[in-house]
Amino acid sequence: MTKFFIFRLAYNAILYPITDSQNIIGKGVKGTIQGREYVIGNIDILPPHLSLPNNTQEDKITLFLATNDEILALFSLQDRLKMDAKQTLELFKQHNISSSIISGDNAINTQNVAHLLDITESYSKALPEDKMQLLKEKSKQHKILMVGDGANDAPALAYANASMAFASSFDIASQSADIINYMSMGFLRSQTLES
Repeated sequence: MTKFFIFRLAYNAILYPITDSQNIIGKGVKGTIQGREYVIGNIDILPPHLSLPNNTQEDKITLFLATNDEILALFSLQDRLKMDAKQTLELFKQHNISSSIISGDNAINTQNVAHLLDITESYSKALPEDKMQLLKEKSKQHKILMVGDGANDAPALAYANASMAFASSFDIASQSADIINYMSMGFLRSQTLES
């Protein structure tokens, strides 16, 4: 996500070097530009003394660009499902494979995606260690296929019995996965479940 914003903001902008950049797991990133610290990420990255704007939408993924003194910008995003995600999950059900969602997003957004995909078990506001703990519990009784695309998914991708990241994923997620999917989920369906 951060790569996308850097690309779009940099398209017609003057680029200044970023120093002291740091990934804050489950929150976002921070860095210093010309002696001033900036953060971009979810609500948890904001300094506690900053007031939230009234136009924050709980059913969206909200990212903030801020300094220690003020919120400079608010980005309201919505998940877009992979084209054949629903059909793939239906095929999983036909083969008695259950699916869960574990996400770092807020509860409303996570539940909305779960509803669209007809998934009854969802977990929200999950940090990487939460994802690992859930996988450890589930793996006592089940084999786990983890599908992820972010840096926060990397430990769980490495831990799962099998894991997959999409080619467009963050480098660390791709490096942690057993399978890199360069196509849609349909590739997984046709090559794995029906052969």
